[in-house]
Amino acid sequence: MTSDDTVFYNCHVHLVRDRDSPERFLGDFTSILRKIRFLKIIPGIGPVLRMAGKTSKEILDTLIKKYERYNKKFRNEKFKIRNIKKYQFVVLPMDFSEMGAGELIEYEENGCLKRRNLEEQLEEILALNAGKYDDRNDNEIYHYKGRIIPFLPVEPRRNYEECGSMIEYIEYWLKKGYKGIKIYPALGYFPWHPELMRLYDFIQKKELNVPILTHTSVGMIYYRGDDLKRLIETALEQPPHYNGKKVNVECWELIKTYLKLYTTKSGHVRNKLLCGVFSHPINWLLVLKEFPNLKVNLAHFGGLREVRKYNRWKNQPLRVANNWFSMISNMIKAENTDGTPKYPNLYTDVSATWGKRRFHTLLNQTLLDTKLLDRVLFGSDFYNNQIIGYEINFAKHLRDKIGNKFNTIAQLNPKKFLQGIK
Repeated sequence: MTSDDTVFYNCHVHLVRDRDSPERFLGDFTSILRKIRFLKIIPGIGPVLRMAGKTSKEILDTLIKKYERYNKKFRNEKFKIRNIKKYQFVVLPMDFSEMGAGELIEYEENGCLKRRNLEEQLEEILALNAGKYDDRNDNEIYHYKGRIIPFLPVEPRRNYEECGSMIEYIEYWLKKGYKGIKIYPALGYFPWHPELMRLYDFIQKKELNVPILTHTSVGMIYYRGDDLKRLIETALEQPPHYNGKKVNVECWELIKTYLKLYTTKSGHVRNKLLCGVFSHPINWLLVLKEFPNLKVNLAHFGGLREVRKYNRWKNQPLRVANNWFSMISNMIKAENTDGTPKYPNLYTDVSATWGKRRFHTLLNQTLLDTKLLDRVLFGSDFYNNQIIGYEINFAKHLRDKIGNKFNTIAQLNPKKFLQGIK
C-alpha cells in the first residue's frame, strides 16, 4: 500500500466474472437472465449481468476510466477530489463453492467446454495487479499495476485438505500477494463458525495486520440450497469452539427469534431473509468479545433494507435498537469503562446502500459524530451498485453532500484500515 496522501481508496469493489459464479447464482431463472442480459429493457440486474460478461481487465479498466474522467470533469467545482494522483481499489473475489447453487457455469474456450476454479480467479487478480495484463504504455493514466489491494475469499465449509488446512491455505495466498480476508456469511455460515474462530485466533496471536471485510446486509447473493433451516438449526445446536474454549453465546436468543420470524416466508424470499441470520451484525459481538482487536469492516453500514427501516422508525427507540444500521453505529462507538474504544479496529463502509441520494442527509448527520466519522470507509460495491445507480454519480453526489468529510472516508480512514499491510 502506498503512503501517499493523494491516494483515493474505494474499499469495496468486485471484478468477479460471470464464469466465476454457479449455475443458479440468482435462482432458477439465472440461465434465462444470462441469455437476455444484453437487452436494454432489462432494468436493475441487467447492467450488472452485462458487466459480469466482461473480463476482469475490462471491468477494472471501466472503473479506472470512470474515476479519471470524474476528476477531470469536476476539477473546477467546489467539491472536487483534489490532487488525486492515484486510485486504489480493495478488490473482493468470491468463493461460491458452498452456496447451494450448483457447479460453476460451463464456458467454451478453443472449442472445449470448461469450468473455471477459484485459483484461476485468484491468480488473475494478482496478474492484473502486477501489470502482466497491461497492454498500454506505462505513461498512460489507465495502467493497472498497483491499483488493486486484493482480499482473499474464505469459505469455512470448503475442503482444504490439499493445502493441509484453511489457515495454511490463507498463509499461502497472503505470501503470494493477498492483503486481507473477505467473508460472506449470507452464503450459509455464521461469522463464529469454528474454522473462522481459529482463523481470528491465529491472526490475533500472530499480531498479523490482516484486515477482514464481511458482508452485513440482506442482498441478492445468499445461500440457495433447500436445507437452509437445517443448516441454521444445526449451527445453533453446536456451540462454536476454538482451541477447546467455548464461545459466549449471549446473542443466540435473538438469532432464534429471527429464525422463527423468517421461516414464515416462502420460496427464495424465505432464503433471502433467513440468510440475514448469518449476516446480522450481532454475530460479531460474539467474535469481538473474544478478539476485540481484530480489524474488521462490517460492510454496507446495515444495508438498504435496514436503512430504510431506520428512516421509518427513527422515532421509535425499541425498533431502532435492533436495527442493523443503529447496531453497527453503537458497536463502533462502544467504550470501555476507562473511555477507550471497546473495538478500536472496527469499521464500516458506505458501499451500495448509500448510493441512494435520499440517504445522504442521514449519512451526513451520522458523520457529525467524530467517533463514527473516523471509522467509516468509502466503498461503492462496483459493479453490483449498477442496480441502484451509477458509480460516479454516487461519488459526486456523496461528495457534494458531506463535503470535506468525504476526504476522511475516502483517503484518511482507508489508510488506517489498511495500515501495516505489505
